[in-house]
Amino acid sequence: MSSPLVVEKLTEIAHAWSAVSMSVPVTKSAAVHQRIVAAIREGVFVHGERLPGEHSLAERYKVSRQTIRVALADLQRDGYIATQAGSGSFVTFDGQEITPTGSWSSALASRGVASSTRILRFETIEDRALAHTLGLKEHRFVAVDRVRANDDGTPISLENSRIPFRSEVKTLSSTGLLNGSLSAALEAAGLVTDAMEEWATVEQLDAEAAHILGHEVGTTWLRLKSVARDANGQIVEYVDSRLDPAHFHLHHTYRKAHND
Repeated sequence: MSSPLVVEKLTEIAHAWSAVSMSVPVTKSAAVHQRIVAAIREGVFVHGERLPGEHSLAERYKVSRQTIRVALADLQRDGYIATQAGSGSFVTFDGQEITPTGSWSSALASRGVASSTRILRFETIEDRALAHTLGLKEHRFVAVDRVRANDDGTPISLENSRIPFRSEVKTLSSTGLLNGSLSAALEAAGLVTDAMEEWATVEQLDAEAAHILGHEVGTTWLRLKSVARDANGQIVEYVDSRLDPAHFHLHHTYRKAHND
């Protein structure tokens, strides 16, 4: 159920809708889209809060449910909401969502989080066990191990990437990261992530990871393993990350399919 503040704000927005539609030559769905975006930006809807159902929104804005569906689809397209039935998970940093298929460096920077990256390893390796696990015939990878730290230099993540070796990555080890971002370097090489699959666990740091991150052995951190694929289903990158639970969290959402 919406809080009184949310209801009050939405009522004000709904009352203003007719004036907007008369003064600006936009469609009804676009006007509803603008009003909900305004509510999100004003903090009326906080991250993770569920919007009212289609029927409630249609009554509030005095439009058809089809108009509401179009507005919601546009909001989802623009990244303001998630409306799909079923469930989904995403990583957050200090409560802010990090886009899984994009650069963490740019995602953090866009949210005002200053971070730096220190490269520990950047070379071509052979890993037959990983190739077998990923179902790859090629057992060579470009290994990129790095530590990410916040603005005071405190490590917040240890990220070990393995990029399957192919022609596009032959020069990657010599060109390095692009503006501190491996994702940006991969995209510049023509390797663009289209889909991501992730597995999360909570594990204790082993001696090596603890030494790198400056924590005691056995400290509990979030461990995230992910496989990124391009539009053709080919693996772009495999990443094994340790994430500081003081900042990173795994957020899971579920929504039952219904007709409202």
